[in-house]
Parts: sequence; C-alpha cells; structure tokens
Amino acid sequence: ERRERDRRREKEKERERRDRHDRKDRDHRHDRDRDRDRERDRDRDDRERRDRDRDRDERERRHRDDRDRDRDRERDRDRDRGRRDSSSLPLAEPPLDGGGSGGGGSR
Repeated sequence: ERRERDRRREKEKERERRDRHDRKDRDHRHDRDRDRDRERDRDRDDRERRDRDRDRDERERRHRDDRDRDRDRERDRDRDRGRRDSSSLPLAEPPLDGGGSGGGGSR
C-alpha cells in the first residue's frame, strides 16, 4: 500500500513537471508569435509610410511642374503679346541696333 502511494505521488510529480514544462513552451511560443506579429506590423507600417511619402513627393513634384509650366506659358504669352503690341505701333524707323536701351535686340 505504501509502495502504491509512493508510485502515485511520483506520477503526480511527473505530471506537474510535464505541465509546467508545457506551460513554459506555450508561453515561449506565444511570446515568439507576438514578437513576430509585432515585427510584421511594424514592417507593414514602414512600407505604408514610405508609400505615402513617395506619393506625396510625387504629387508635390507634379504640382511644381504644373506651376512652372503655367508660369512659363504665361511668360511666353506676355512676351508674344508685347511683341505683337510693339509691332502694331507705327514706328518712324525701326532701330538698327535692335531696340537700344529698350531691351530686346539679340539674346
């Protein structure tokens, strides 16, 4: 009877040891999975941030290009209008030096 009791006690101890071990394994796995998920989320966030920054830079560049093109177009139109206006004015004699101090002339 005592031997039986000792054997049961040994089995119980063994079971507790196994349970403790399993719990540790499970906790370890859980921590590892959590860390992996956290890293995956961080990588995804970094990728999304990079994409957003790239899109924003692209939009700003396009906006700058459009603005510059509009400015150049406006400048050319004003220059053309200026040339047309001056050419429609009756000139006594066209200046031979290309306009003198009035600008213009050879570029």
